[in-house]
Amino acid sequence: MREKRKQKKTKKKREDNYRISDLVRLIMNYAHPKIGIFIIGLVMAGIGTGASLTITSQIKKLIDTPLTSGKYGSLIIILLLLFLLNFAMEVPSNYMLGYVASDAVLKLRKRLWALITNLPQTFFKKNESGVIASRVLNDTQLIYNLIATSLPSNITGLISLVGAFIMMWVLSWRLTLMMLVAIPLMAVIAVPLAQKLSKISKRVQSQLANAINDVTQMARNDNLIKSFNEEKFSQKIGYTGMRNLFKSNMQQLKIMSFLTPLIGVLLLAIIFTIVLYGRYTITTGQMTAGGLMAYFIFMFQMISPAAGLMAFYTNLKTVTGATDRIQKILEVPEERKNLEGLKIGTIRTLEFQHVSFTYPDSQQLALDDVSFKVNIGEKTALIGPSGSGKSTILALIEGFYLPDEGQIIINGEPIENINLVTLRQAMGYASQSIKVVPGTVRDNLVLGEVDIPDEQLWDALKQVDLDQTVKELPDQLETNIGEQGDMLSGGQVQRLSVARVLLKQAKTLLLDEITSNLDPENVQRITDIIEKLNQDRGHTIINATHNMATIQDYTKVIRIERGKLVPVTAAEPTAETKDTTAGETAPTDQGPTDQPGPDVPLADSETTS
Repeated sequence: MREKRKQKKTKKKREDNYRISDLVRLIMNYAHPKIGIFIIGLVMAGIGTGASLTITSQIKKLIDTPLTSGKYGSLIIILLLLFLLNFAMEVPSNYMLGYVASDAVLKLRKRLWALITNLPQTFFKKNESGVIASRVLNDTQLIYNLIATSLPSNITGLISLVGAFIMMWVLSWRLTLMMLVAIPLMAVIAVPLAQKLSKISKRVQSQLANAINDVTQMARNDNLIKSFNEEKFSQKIGYTGMRNLFKSNMQQLKIMSFLTPLIGVLLLAIIFTIVLYGRYTITTGQMTAGGLMAYFIFMFQMISPAAGLMAFYTNLKTVTGATDRIQKILEVPEERKNLEGLKIGTIRTLEFQHVSFTYPDSQQLALDDVSFKVNIGEKTALIGPSGSGKSTILALIEGFYLPDEGQIIINGEPIENINLVTLRQAMGYASQSIKVVPGTVRDNLVLGEVDIPDEQLWDALKQVDLDQTVKELPDQLETNIGEQGDMLSGGQVQRLSVARVLLKQAKTLLLDEITSNLDPENVQRITDIIEKLNQDRGHTIINATHNMATIQDYTKVIRIERGKLVPVTAAEPTAETKDTTAGETAPTDQGPTDQPGPDVPLADSETTS
């Protein structure tokens, strides 16, 4: 047990060291900050800081110079010029540093989002949408704050600190030594508390991401909550995240409530000591009144950056925590689309050969030794209870996952050897989950294919009986349909997804319960569209459905239960409509699918293993 703790501590230390260097690597490799502009901004900020220190020296001279002296007016002019110089340097410096930070974070966010959109399905299974959004927006905002504010202010603050310390030493080295005695005492108290604050800040960021996700999910499913009169349940979910944030915020507050007054008391003690000793030095002639005033100003010019550096240390720990979370996403391998693989235009044959598959982080087989074959132009139905594996088959055909055992053969080639981009271009996919993207009706129809003429869009809408509905919307095709398509009914959104598939003009259609939210009239309409595509244009149809009325004339029916193929019997509603010569008997090693039910053809199967 002791050895495990030691290994855990060693691993944590190694991870912490990695995170600091990872922050720099992340910014340089992914954010690509404009170093030239950043350096110019820092130089200008440094000049402004130098002007600020010089102003303090001029104030000393001004106080110590008699009013009757001829130099008094020139000192005031010099002082005004220094103020103008400080202003002239600080304004463009702040803008340039802010611009560099904004530009860098924009690049990082775009790079991060581009990567996320190309990650495999397993990533989205493991990470909720609200958490992903927090990583892209909240965590990168911390990096923005670091580049735009914390880092530049602390670099110039370091210049101010060193310059002020030198000037204070020149004015009175004895006073400076007395002040330095308090610094180790402040560090002994403040540094451990700052480290604790850093840990709490990381926890707050994680809890904030989870709370955002919970609130987003509850708001998105408001209709469901209200239909069950469970507003209190939704409130409970939201309150849980809020309470966790409250507890962490209270822990931060307790530390800050102690730390801030303590630092204040120590500073007052230092000031009181300087006042007493300063009065003595003025009395003895060791220091002038102007010198003492300048010393006080220099001290504050030193203390403020010193406090900023301590806050920077805490902030750096928080940012490195965010960086670690971002880096973990950036290190996730992108989906392997095999762009150098075989390009296909039309799917002529699609064959499952003894395919078994288990979802990541699951112990249960989703598919178990499944074999079937679909030829071009055929209509194949996948039937079976919910959770039996129908949608999994479609996901594997789309290449969202690869089988654990067996092979998926397309046009005689294993799916691993095929260019996934061209494979997905050859297929149209409509899911049982109502899928919309943020934006307008047009956005949801074209999905980026902006060159599709309006005539085609209206034709597709007409085929699914949505053209009149869209014409009645405030801006027709340019109407924003709202989150999850709230401007349309569930059935209308479903038909919109079918219209999207029609516009793709793919020769193979994968349909996953596309009539689940439609009334009988529209079910028949969609069924007729599918039939027409098959009969007139030779489309290959693979339809996963519970609605037996929509597959009465399908040439093949595959029944799947608990991931295995089972016989389709005469008890099935479609049995009386089947042609007994439409399919072939499954191979003898297929288990339950060896003997098809009477009058019902199974999918063609091969004995290939």
